[in-house]
Amino acid sequence: MYKKKSFRFLGLLLIILPSQLFSQNFSNIKLFEQRDFGKYFLSDMYSPNTESNLGFGSLMSDYNLNPDRNSAFALYIESVTGTEIPLLTWNIAGPNSGSKLALSVPISVSLLLDFTEPITHPVINTDYRLGVLEINYLHVLNLGFVKNASISFIPYFHESSHIGDEITIYRKEAGFPITRVNATSNTAEISLTINDENGKQETNHSFKLGTKFLYNKSNGLYSMRGAEGDTSKLTPSENRMEWYIQYQWHGPSELIRSPKFTTVFSFEIRNRLRYNYPYYIYNPASSSGPLEVNPGIKHVPSVNGYLGWRYRIKDEKASYLGLYLRFYLGINPHGQFRNIPAHRFYGLSMVYEM
Repeated sequence: MYKKKSFRFLGLLLIILPSQLFSQNFSNIKLFEQRDFGKYFLSDMYSPNTESNLGFGSLMSDYNLNPDRNSAFALYIESVTGTEIPLLTWNIAGPNSGSKLALSVPISVSLLLDFTEPITHPVINTDYRLGVLEINYLHVLNLGFVKNASISFIPYFHESSHIGDEITIYRKEAGFPITRVNATSNTAEISLTINDENGKQETNHSFKLGTKFLYNKSNGLYSMRGAEGDTSKLTPSENRMEWYIQYQWHGPSELIRSPKFTTVFSFEIRNRLRYNYPYYIYNPASSSGPLEVNPGIKHVPSVNGYLGWRYRIKDEKASYLGLYLRFYLGINPHGQFRNIPAHRFYGLSMVYEM
C-alpha cells in the first residue's frame, strides 16, 4: 500500500510542477553539479553531511564493553561520512528563475566509537544509508515573510545497521538473551520546506515538516535469527511511520565579523518509533545475569540541536564548514539500540556541508 502511495505521489509531483516546466530552454540543465537549494538542515538525523562529533553520551549495559566503569556517561566519537551525488540541476526558466529542480543520490555511513573504554576503544554501531533517488523542487513566492517553498521526495531509502564485533562477543559471553538484531529497513520520505536558504547568506528562518514511512509491513524494521538470540523477545512495531519538524536560523555573526561567517541555530523534534524489544541492565558481580527492561513505550519525542558558526568556503555555491555545540535528547538513534528510550549526548560537532 505504501509503495503504491509513493509512486502516486511521484506522479502528482510531476503534474503540479509549473506548466512552464517543459517549455523552457533545456540549456539551463546541468549534469553532475551540486545544487544550492534544498539542502539538509544541520539537525536532520538522516543528513548525509560529513561531520565529526566528540562528546559525552549515555553509557548503557547493552553496549558497555567494560561494565566495571561506574559512570552514567562515556566519551564517544560519532562520525558521519556522506555526500549527495548530484545527477541533474535545472534553473527552469534561466539563471534568475523562480523555479529549480534537482536530482541527486544521498549516501552516508554513521559510526559510533566508545573513546573511553581503555582496552579496545570499540566500535559500537555502524549505520549504512542510501537513497536511490532524491527529488528536490523549489519555487520562489515572495509573499512577505514567505520567500519560497520547496518539496523533497525520496521514493526509496535503504538503511542497515551492524554492531561492532567486540560488542557482539560481549553480549554473547555475558548471556544477553538478545545478542544481535538485524536492523534494516526500506522507507520513503517526503518533506515540505518554507523559506529554504536557497544558497543565500541573508538572515533567514527556515521551517520543514516531513515524514518517513516503511514500505513492507511484513518485514518490519528489524529481525533476528535464532542463533543470535531468543526470537520470542522481538515483536513487530505497531506503527511504521515517523514525522519530524525542523527549524533553522542563520544570520550575521556578532562574534566573528566577516561576511563569510554566519551564526546558525538548527533544531529538530522527531517522533521516533521505539523498536519493540527489551533492553538490559547487567551487573557482572550478580549471578542472576542481565536484567530485562521493557518499558512498553511506542514512540519517543527526540530532540536534536546545533548552535555555532559556519564559514562559506565557496562564493558561487553554498558550501560550508562549521563548528557547533550539539545536544541530543531522546531515543538512542544508533541501529539496534533504538529500543532504548532515554539517550543523551552533549558535545562539539564539526560539519562540512557540500
